[in-house]
Amino acid sequence: MKTAVVVGLGKIGLPLAAQFASKGMRVIGCDVLVEVVESVNAGKAHIREEAGLDEAVASAVRAKRLSATTDTTAAVQQADTVVVIVPLMVSPDRTMDYRSLDAATRAVGRGLKPGTLVVYETTLPVGTTRRRIAPMLEKESGIKAGAEFHLAFSPERLYAGRIFEDLRRYPKIVGGVDDASSKAAVAFYESVLDAEVWAVENRSLPKPLIATSTSPSPTSSPCTPRAGRSTSPRLSRPRTPSLTRTSTGRASASAATASRCTRTSSSAMPPTAS
Repeated sequence: MKTAVVVGLGKIGLPLAAQFASKGMRVIGCDVLVEVVESVNAGKAHIREEAGLDEAVASAVRAKRLSATTDTTAAVQQADTVVVIVPLMVSPDRTMDYRSLDAATRAVGRGLKPGTLVVYETTLPVGTTRRRIAPMLEKESGIKAGAEFHLAFSPERLYAGRIFEDLRRYPKIVGGVDDASSKAAVAFYESVLDAEVWAVENRSLPKPLIATSTSPSPTSSPCTPRAGRSTSPRLSRPRTPSLTRTSTGRASASAATASRCTRTSSSAMPPTAS
């Protein structure tokens, strides 16, 4: 039985842990809050608004497929796959507070072993996985991303209160820092989700990360709906790579057309290239 570690047992993390366990994975959930860990180990969900979560957690704990701990490093040492879903806090002036994410990343890195897949489901600014997360994991672990461990990103596109429904409904979009990482992430999600999984060809992004004066303003949408498609409101981000579906089922993202967005066959948004 393969082991998945979910770092962050909040509104998204705990349902993900229960979902992975329901597919036969041994899952270790990690959280800094002792009361959360104790609740999960007792077979109880501390998230109250998610339909079906109480029974999913109870069932997984009874089957000994789900447990929780505050020791992230020890859990990662046992993991085949690590999914990080720790919140990135943003202040009203749009300053990002990475402290929680960085602490979780360092803890993951200290337990990381060769061959492990690490996926970030936290929604991050463009380039963060490659330029911030990868060096931090490499420093703490002493091994190289892409060469010795797999590193990928797949920002969650789920609504609290209907997470299990969304996991079945929306295609899962994943991208890796290299082809091998993308393939490993696709294989993992195909084993734990019922929805389609699409890989993104994620080319290097130009510097700087911060938009120039010619970039779309925060109040304007960089996306122009394609002819014949719905124009209903949806979330958008400046400089999100365009996403197209190829005949082989792979998705393609190009930084050269980063200001254009194409809508997928569902209302799920493609991830920010990281």
